[in-house]
Amino acid sequence: MAKQPIETLTVIIPTINEASRLPLLLADLKKCSNKLEVNVVDGGSTDLTVLSAKIAGANVINSLEVNRGLQMKIGAENAKNKWLLFLHADCRLDPCWSKKVFKLINQHSSRNYCWHFDFKVKGSTLALRLLEIAVNFRSILLKEPYGDQGLLIHKSLYEKAGGISPLCIMEDIDFITRVRKISFVIYYFFS
Repeated sequence: MAKQPIETLTVIIPTINEASRLPLLLADLKKCSNKLEVNVVDGGSTDLTVLSAKIAGANVINSLEVNRGLQMKIGAENAKNKWLLFLHADCRLDPCWSKKVFKLINQHSSRNYCWHFDFKVKGSTLALRLLEIAVNFRSILLKEPYGDQGLLIHKSLYEKAGGISPLCIMEDIDFITRVRKISFVIYYFFS
């Protein structure tokens, strides 16, 4: 019996002056043993964001404007792979992220859903813990994660939902609302 091909993944990161945060995320992505395409869509950074992305081997795509929704849309339009993972530049990934993601995307039924990470904030104050609880409650029970949690989606479902709209803010809520009309449930896949 022929072995099933391993699905591939495109990571899309919209940026504007993220030189202090982007290298940490790119280092997390480098730990992945599977093939990744990383599309950094820059909105005109004046710091070392673009250089950091190029040094890390990411594809740098220039956006004509600072508009996270537009930048994410451009990143998806340029993606060569069937799976898309949208991340914010200030995200950090758990060391086991790629193992769990690739196990998930290689299950055929996974392409029918949009997936996201749990929301965790660095720090130990009560206010931060309450924020985590509130966001995770919203994500799990109301099925409305924020873009800060990363969004993993198969290109076919992404396109069926109409893609990310070129909105400056709330592009994640707009997109998730449209995905929910098609797939009904958005799962979380990472603790």
